[in-house]
Amino acid sequence: MIVIQLTTCGQCEYTVLKDAKDRIFCTSVKADWTYNTLDVDYNAAYNGVRNTLLDVFSNRFSKGVQETLFHVGKAVVERVREVDKIHFVMPNIHFLPFDLDRFGIKDEDQIFMPVEAPSGCIEGTIGRPRAKL
Repeated sequence: MIVIQLTTCGQCEYTVLKDAKDRIFCTSVKADWTYNTLDVDYNAAYNGVRNTLLDVFSNRFSKGVQETLFHVGKAVVERVREVDKIHFVMPNIHFLPFDLDRFGIKDEDQIFMPVEAPSGCIEGTIGRPRAKL
């Protein structure tokens, strides 16, 4: 069993982007975790967490940041037995199609620009059932 605690604002009066199925998926990942024992090979555990994060993040299709956070956290807890819980902060970083109309060029969604406006931050903690979240 895995314990999950997620925080996200979802749709609210400050939501500026419409739901989309074809948006570029981009985030940065900040993770911190706690151990369930003092008998830890910290280098091996760190590498286990890092490698799991990279493996799941890059090899598993995801519909969004929340889903990725869940699957990465679940895999870390399953693969690195010394990790009791792991907490992620993963902001949405959006890129929208560049407006080529002003140059008389048909927009074919080939050029994207980063959006600097606030776009939400997903946080979540995944842990073992005995973890005190």
